[in-house]
Amino acid sequence: MATLARIFYVSMVYMHTVYMHTMWWPLATIGSFIHFFIFLSWSYATLNISILAAQVGGGYVPRNWKIDPEVKATFQNVCNGVE
Repeated sequence: MATLARIFYVSMVYMHTVYMHTMWWPLATIGSFIHFFIFLSWSYATLNISILAAQVGGGYVPRNWKIDPEVKATFQNVCNGVE
């Protein structure tokens, strides 16, 4: 249900921003068409990534999973982190 709600929300934001964009900058010049095309491609990418993320899901970590000490030490050395 949350996936459908997210897709609905992103779609509604997309439709409203397209409507507001055409009110803000009417499609009368070449610059407005270029800007509108770039805006539509960004909006499409947002919707597409949201749908793909819903299909893939968040993933999981097995129960009692621990990070490998060598990997942990590598990250601490790169970040100068202290445990």
